Amino acid sequence: MARLRMTSPSSCLLLIVLLLAACDSTVFHSYNPVAGSRWTATDTLYYNYAPSGAGGDREYDFRIGVRTTAAYGFKDLVMRLDGFLPGDSLPFLTDTIVCGIYDDDGWRRGTTAGLLYQVESGTGHFGPVKCDTLLFRLSHLMDNDTLCGVSDVGLKLMSAGD
Repeated sequence: MARLRMTSPSSCLLLIVLLLAACDSTVFHSYNPVAGSRWTATDTLYYNYAPSGAGGDREYDFRIGVRTTAAYGFKDLVMRLDGFLPGDSLPFLTDTIVCGIYDDDGWRRGTTAGLLYQVESGTGHFGPVKCDTLLFRLSHLMDNDTLCGVSDVGLKLMSAGD
């Protein structure tokens, strides 16, 4: 039987990368497409998260990710995130999120894969909440009713304190 030796630098680097990946606290990460890359003020994106494991109060951090094309012409994208527990009409979370699309010098932020540029908001926090499902809705708060060039928008939830 062959023995695994961790003597080469590349083997040590691989081990470090695997350990860092195992420490990821992401519990939910989902993108919703924007029809025709035109996000109107009346379009609301919805996300449902069902925590796994035993109940108990949990705290979460969150980020909003945005993928845009070159057709998006504003410096920032301002959005509203509301979080609901099932059966509640009042949100347990209401937050205004700003994703910076361009920096102050006019350079596009984020990473690109082909024609799409991807950026993330800063980290927000909520909790503690106890439930079997969390419901989120996301809409834009920009002055223009229709935003061209918004391809899709995502919600990322991380377990706080991990």
